[in-house]
Amino acid sequence: MICLRCNELPCACPSSVSPRMVRDTYHPIADGITKEQFGVNLYEAIKCIGGIRGLDQQRAGAIHTGRSLEDLAPKRAKLVKEWAHHRAILTHDELTQILARYPWVRDL
Repeated sequence: MICLRCNELPCACPSSVSPRMVRDTYHPIADGITKEQFGVNLYEAIKCIGGIRGLDQQRAGAIHTGRSLEDLAPKRAKLVKEWAHHRAILTHDELTQILARYPWVRDL
């Protein structure tokens, strides 16, 4: 473990400051690309697909534990409607890539 504040092991921070310890394998992650560089329509479409997938996982968990599903159905319907909008404005190449990676969205 190494301290992020003083970057030393053992921690050399003053006793009044609590150390921020992390594994010594820590390395900062480089900044990614912006959604504008990625493509706003493609980004929003993939974000929408992720939301649908997340709600489906929540629904499966709710069924397993016996919780109510009433609040999930309207959220999923909204995301499916958004997906239909994004699907209509994606380029053919973008849509082909999405359907290759997420074939289950073809039926939405």
